[in-house]
Parts: sequence; structure tokens; C-alpha cells
Amino acid sequence: MIEQETIANLKELGESEYQVLKETYCRLQELRSGIGAMHDQYKADGTPPDFDHVEALHVQMEEMFEELERFLLSVCSTSSCGPDICKM
Repeated sequence: MIEQETIANLKELGESEYQVLKETYCRLQELRSGIGAMHDQYKADGTPPDFDHVEALHVQMEEMFEELERFLLSVCSTSSCGPDICKM
């Protein structure tokens, strides 16, 4: 039942919702790239990342997560979104 509810909600996504998902996806790609570069540098020369860089990535991730959660909670039923979505 929950899966059918979620599929129905996804079919109703409009242009603005698509833009939110697209923006979040693109920002996640940028974050992934930054984390990958930090990992590669540490692996190559053993230099730990600068704390300010780690903090900036952390803040970006928190902002994206909060925006995505606000979006999901507004378009999904409470039984199929939010923290419980990861338990399905």
C-alpha cells in the first residue's frame, strides 16, 4: 500500500518539484566531487584535509538534507517519507 501511495505521489510531481530534485541531485554531485578530491589527496600524500574544508562540506550536506526533507515531507504521506523512508 505504501509503495502504491509513493508511486502515485511521484506521478503527480510537477515542474517545480522536478526542479527541486534536479537541484538537489546536482548539488550532491558537487559535494561528491569535493569529498572525492579530499579523499584522493589524503590517499595520495597522507595529508589530512583542512578542517575548514571538512566543515564547509558538512554544512553543505546539512543544508541539502534539510531542503530535501522539507520537500519530501510536503509531497509524500507521512507514512512513506521522512526518517522512516530509509527503513523500508
